[in-house]
Amino acid sequence: VESLGKDWEEKLEAEKAHSKKSMEDTHAVVLKTMMEEHERKATAHEEEFKKREQEMKLKVEEAEKKLMTLENERGVKEAMTNAELERVRNQLTTETAKVVQAKVELETAQRIAEKEQFEAKERESKWLAQIQMLTTAKTGLEE
Repeated sequence: VESLGKDWEEKLEAEKAHSKKSMEDTHAVVLKTMMEEHERKATAHEEEFKKREQEMKLKVEEAEKKLMTLENERGVKEAMTNAELERVRNQLTTETAKVVQAKVELETAQRIAEKEQFEAKERESKWLAQIQMLTTAKTGLEE
């Protein structure tokens, strides 16, 4: 009877150790998965921001090129009639406004991206705090 009790205790201890190891492995996989998902989202967001930033820069460059062209044309067209000259002035004003608008859009996109990056870092900090809390609770339960 005594040897059966010892066998049973050894089996119980082995099962506890296996269960603890399995729980730790599961916990590690969950943590790794969460971190990989977070990194994937952060990378995707950063790529999207770079794409938007590049688009805004292209808009600014195009508008500046048009502005330069119009300014060059303006010098050549001084001999034009007043009506034609007024049209060129209006177009120059419009293109200048487009340049200003594109610059504002670029700055806005940059501020939004900075805010989103800050929020992502805050979420990551919260996740890490929750992970630490769960790890501490798990350790407490195991003890």
